[in-house]
Amino acid sequence: MRKEAGLERGTNMPIGYEVDVERRRLVVSLSGRVSIEEMLDAIRSSVADPRFESGFDVLSDHTKLATPIAPGDVPRVIQCLRSVADKVAGARWAVVAPSAASFGMMRLIGVQAEAVPIEIRVFGEVADAEAWLASGEAGPRDDDSI
Repeated sequence: MRKEAGLERGTNMPIGYEVDVERRRLVVSLSGRVSIEEMLDAIRSSVADPRFESGFDVLSDHTKLATPIAPGDVPRVIQCLRSVADKVAGARWAVVAPSAASFGMMRLIGVQAEAVPIEIRVFGEVADAEAWLASGEAGPRDDDSI
């Protein structure tokens, strides 16, 4: 079941997520221009979904995202992750970010998120991110193919 974050409030937010209970995974997709407020709201609302459980992995697909997170917004993302640490601590979060700018920003977030603790790995292709999550292993630090 796919839920578009924000639609219940009548907004047109370009962030959607699906809770895959069988694979214990949250699948998030972002498209177009996404504000930092929309991104933070999506993090909070997706982990508050009653189907989401502590320990679920996350696959976040940024392939259709128009602009990356701004450097000044990185601390806000980390603070948001800390605020939901009871739900995401120990999770493995695979981010698909094919643009060099988005890839770099997500790597920066990944390094800082280790304190949450959450393990974030960044990939250029969805297949590589899926394979890493399916493996259950720590795997390479990041896919440096960008």
